[in-house]
Amino acid sequence: MEILDDEYITERAFAGSYLMQNNYQSSFRVYAQFMPKKNITK
Repeated sequence: MEILDDEYITERAFAGSYLMQNNYQSSFRVYAQFMPKKNITK
């Protein structure tokens, strides 16, 4: 198992956050498919 340095983890977290913001609607649809019975708010 690789040991990930802080810079790498931060980069990945930033990229993930960026992608979530830019694909919010499609991500929401995918998430809603897995959680169909819950009311999800921002």
